[in-house]
Amino acid sequence: MHKSGRYNSLFQTLLIAVACSAAFTAVSALSLNMYQFNVFRICTGFFAGGITAVQGVYVIENVPVRHRMLVNTIVTWSPNFIIYPIIGYFAYEWRRLALISSVVNVLGVITLIFCYESPRFLIQKGRISEARTVLKKIRKFNRDSCDNRSQEIEEMLKAEAQVQISQDVSMWRKLMVFPLQAFSEASKKHHTFLTIFKNAELLKWTAVLCFGIMTTSLINYGILFNMDSLVGSLYLNNIVFGIIRWSLNIIVGLSDYKIKSAGRKLLNTGSEVANLACLLFIFYIYYIEQEKAFANSLRIITIMVTAACGQVYIAKYITATELYPTSIRNLGCSAQAMFSRIGTILSTQLFLFDKLHDSIPYLILCAFLFTDIVLFQCLIPETKRLCRVANSRTTYKSGPKSRNRTWKVTGSVKFEHTNRQFSNGCQLN
Repeated sequence: MHKSGRYNSLFQTLLIAVACSAAFTAVSALSLNMYQFNVFRICTGFFAGGITAVQGVYVIENVPVRHRMLVNTIVTWSPNFIIYPIIGYFAYEWRRLALISSVVNVLGVITLIFCYESPRFLIQKGRISEARTVLKKIRKFNRDSCDNRSQEIEEMLKAEAQVQISQDVSMWRKLMVFPLQAFSEASKKHHTFLTIFKNAELLKWTAVLCFGIMTTSLINYGILFNMDSLVGSLYLNNIVFGIIRWSLNIIVGLSDYKIKSAGRKLLNTGSEVANLACLLFIFYIYYIEQEKAFANSLRIITIMVTAACGQVYIAKYITATELYPTSIRNLGCSAQAMFSRIGTILSTQLFLFDKLHDSIPYLILCAFLFTDIVLFQCLIPETKRLCRVANSRTTYKSGPKSRNRTWKVTGSVKFEHTNRQFSNGCQLN
């Protein structure tokens, strides 16, 4: 899937996953016992999870750099927490809710009709003619008739085609003179899952991001699965949670769009520090056994924690898509998605520790969260307005006026990436 192109992967994976997810969701409504229900839901989750790693990368590669955070915060899953409780309330019965969920999946197939392959990925793979065709279709769909932009895009594509021809000629010459060396270099271009652990820099990034996303899922779903312990209606609590989460999403997206200094690390660390303070307060209330006296406060603070987790998810996923080079971006995001599922699985067992004391689960969350804050802040660089170019040492150049910003990646695995700014403000990153 990684080698075939993001669109093919997205299209095939999404089509199969949506169809199978819809089918198993519908079949789960016919379950006769808990064993059958769990089996069908596991199958549903398996197919639904296959979309995450590809779709996020595809969206990032097709959205202008400046709009990345804005699009990902507005077009997100937060509104689902508002809509789904309402559907659940009126559906009344879980079997009917499962059937409605199955029908809704069809919308994903319809939206897929309007998708194109990522031009950035096509250019990086040397498929210039395909990139030209896709860009023309996108401009036609956007009703973009600007001749200057068309000319600049064509010049850029011709320059990339010339680079590709030079690389091919160089490879053929090397193949004729040093065939073993040529085959060795060609084999290095085919990346596997182990590539994201191949040198110290990639290993550090992957370990920190995977631990961080696992911690976020542990907090988010651990609290969501325990939401029925809060005072008030379960439906209303989730609706309020969705409204707060989406409102924060929009504020964060607009701030990132308007304020240049508002980067990924600020969003991640700010949200996690706020969550740490809230979790410490919840831990203290349970520790002194005053949860009944502070029931309403616990309800509000718990909802705020889960709402802030939405911002952490966005910060970490966007950081990963900007941090990893194009050739291994899917692999890095897939690793994150896998560890997110691990965090979700562990979260179902988290509150079993309340048998020791009601405060223990929150103490565990605080310990994980504090570790993640320190690791992310110390080991992950700011990725806003940065892109990568191959070199043997690490340098950083950024700024709104920089036309050739570079990020040179340390290690034996070298990647090449180009960031071009058109005179009319259109950017291909």
